[in-house]
Amino acid sequence: MGSLLELYNDIWREKGPVLEARGFLSRIKLESATLYEDGSIALYHRDGGLFRRHTLEVRVGKDGRVCEANLAG
Repeated sequence: MGSLLELYNDIWREKGPVLEARGFLSRIKLESATLYEDGSIALYHRDGGLFRRHTLEVRVGKDGRVCEANLAG
């Protein structure tokens, strides 16, 4: 999620305050998850108004590590 926090603070923030990780994470909410046969997971979060209602997609590998985090939709 660190890359999404940086994206928000560097590009999307506009006039608002710089967010720390805790403030960022308190705004986003898990909306759904997809578990794949290989054990990887895609997590979809509501953006809490940070990215103009884009969905946040976080992909987690079968080893439990975050592979990528992106804006979707």
